[in-house]
Amino acid sequence: MVYYKYAGKLGIKIIQDLRLKVTPPNEFNDPFEATPRSRFTLTLSDMVNRAKTDPNYYRGVFDALKKNGQTFENFIAELTKMLPVQFMRFAPAMREELVKRDMKSINDVSEYFGLLCVSKTAKSIPMWSHYADSHRGIVIGLNLQNIGRAFGPFREVKYHTFRKTMNPWQPLTSSEGFRNRLDLFFVKSKDWIYEQEYRRMFQLKKTIRGRPNKNGKSHSFVAIKRSDILEIIFGCGIKSTLEKQVRAELNRHPNAFRHVKLFRCKRHDTEFELELIKT
Repeated sequence: MVYYKYAGKLGIKIIQDLRLKVTPPNEFNDPFEATPRSRFTLTLSDMVNRAKTDPNYYRGVFDALKKNGQTFENFIAELTKMLPVQFMRFAPAMREELVKRDMKSINDVSEYFGLLCVSKTAKSIPMWSHYADSHRGIVIGLNLQNIGRAFGPFREVKYHTFRKTMNPWQPLTSSEGFRNRLDLFFVKSKDWIYEQEYRRMFQLKKTIRGRPNKNGKSHSFVAIKRSDILEIIFGCGIKSTLEKQVRAELNRHPNAFRHVKLFRCKRHDTEFELELIKT
């Protein structure tokens, strides 16, 4: 399968440097990346068992309810005795804490994981507009099955009306708990369905770290080969300077790039569509 990477004026850097950016979820333009919706099926038994096995889970509740002079250790020691009596008081605080945990999930996972995002279509009008410099950039068709040290294969993103529900009591160490957490990276709102997106997940520590920019920010990348570049599509409004740069780079390595197919986007004569014309 050919995967398509939409790129603006920096698309030439992909061809020159032979690497693709891996992005932590909190750097995307969707604020709900990797954000679950915990099921508030709280029971007294669940809460007592969690207090015994994972006391730090109640740190946020302690902060919300603590009395003067009470330590967290004393709070946990008394918790199993207090819960049967004060369950109705604890439940709302626990629900609020779960919401906080859900909403900070995007930042928690972004410390360790990043995503390589591509599309299965090269003719999406909004994708060209949003990610390829308003049709002035390029789209690169790629073979990406064997790149990088990935945390699993490419997976198709599923577009849902509601956020993925999670059982907050399900341990991450269980196979089902781990799979459900992993699925969060591949679920988005139906508002994004036009992207027809595929993703591959990477551990950031196993990616290539770029040089820091003037603001001290550096990005993560995975390497590709020239043979992985299968197609290059010029936007219908591409700047001549960018097209010349791309063609010059291909001409510098004629043997390595002889397999690359070049296309140009053309506005359809009568429909709201883009056509790909071989060039």
